[in-house]
This record gives sequence, structure tokens and C-alpha cells, in this order.
Amino acid sequence: MALVIAIPSYKRHLNLKTLAYLKKEQIPIEFITIFVANETELELYKAEYPKYTFVVGEIGIKNQRNFISKYYDDGIFVISMDDDIIDLVSFTNKPFLIWAKECIKYMEDHNLGLLGINPTTNLYWVQNSKAPEFQKGRYLSVGVFHIYKNYKDENLTINCIEDYERSIISLRKYGSVARYNGVGLKTKYWAAGGLRDERTIELYKSQVYKFFEIYPTEVKITMKKISQLSKIELLPNIVIIKKVKNEKKD
Repeated sequence: MALVIAIPSYKRHLNLKTLAYLKKEQIPIEFITIFVANETELELYKAEYPKYTFVVGEIGIKNQRNFISKYYDDGIFVISMDDDIIDLVSFTNKPFLIWAKECIKYMEDHNLGLLGINPTTNLYWVQNSKAPEFQKGRYLSVGVFHIYKNYKDENLTINCIEDYERSIISLRKYGSVARYNGVGLKTKYWAAGGLRDERTIELYKSQVYKFFEIYPTEVKITMKKISQLSKIELLPNIVIIKKVKNEKKD
């Protein structure tokens, strides 16, 4: 099985951590496509990574994710990886090619359209959580790494928290989102460059409340500290409700 790996990237041509991880995992470069925002970015990236395939998409993570969905054929499984993944630590020492294919097989066997990993970067907690290798339920599939069955007509409308919207869309369609607990994530959420450049406090707040207006029966809002946006202010945070009325049954 040849894997389809899509990497949206912006302003990270000098430090595209995900490529270093994939190189360490000996992933063939023909599996990888890097989606950049414009022609200027394209030239910068090509100068640093001349052997890789690049596609000019659109600026903004929501727009870029929609572009990527329209780029690929319907029905294929796309492994989406943000550009700042330092490592995906396999707790059973499985190579990336092995566990990624196992994830896709799990999705096929259980008729699921979206799979994510545990969003925490606390590797000790993830490894010792006693969770099964695979789960399915009303989970968030965090945007930094997810696998999805592609449909060109699935259109994201929310900025900043577009991964919540993809999760809700998939929950409506399939009833569950898959989670793979066999790896732990090493990354720095909202690091300089990339998505952080468009995620202001004002935009973030407006998108959270807009999202809640669209999906009021499927999510709730809590308040939490998000230090990357504010050191003192508590900010609204979306939580997916674990049980909703009239949800699709497996």
C-alpha cells in the first residue's frame, strides 16, 4: 500500500521538522506532497528541498485543508501531517509505515472516515493510560496528525479550530472518530510561523463562538488558559459532547 502524505506548510522552509521525522522513518519521498501558500513560498521551499513534490494551494490553514481535499480523489485515505511534528514515538517500536497502514486498515474494517491520535504531548501519560491500541467514539481528531477518507465536497468553514469541525463532520457522517493510542506526539503547539501567524485572540474567540452557534447540540464551551494566546486571560475552549441525541449508531 502506497501512502498519501499531505503536509500543509507556511513560513517553515528553514525548519520543516516533519520532513526530518519522515526521513528518519525512511519514508519514500514519492509518498509526500508539500502544500505551500503561494509562488514566493514555493521558491523558498524548493531551494531547501529540491527533491520533494510541491503544490501551490491557498493561504490560511482552513483554506489550505479545503484545497488539499479538492486536490485528491474521492475515497482515498490521506495522511495529513502538520509541518512541525518533531516525532511520533511508537510505544511498540513499530515503524511509521507499519502503524500507519494498520490505522488505515482499522478505518476500513470499521467503516470510519477519520482517525486521530491523543492530542497530549505528555508521552508518559499516553503510554501509561491503559487505553487500547485503537478506540472509536466522539473524539477530537487533532489537526497536527490525522488520517481521513477524502471527499472533495467536505468544506471546512471555521478558522483556528478547523480540526474540531472536521471531527464533527465525520461524527455526523460515520457516528464515530477513530483514535490510535500506539504513538505519542512530540511537537510544540502554535510555534512561531505556520498557523500561529493567523491565530490572534480576537480571531480565535470569534471562531470558537461561531463554531458553537453552528453545532450547539454537539459541543460545549469551557474556559481555559491558553498561554500561547494570553498569559492572564481565560479563553473559550470547545469540548465535544460525548453523548448526543439522535447520533448515528454503529
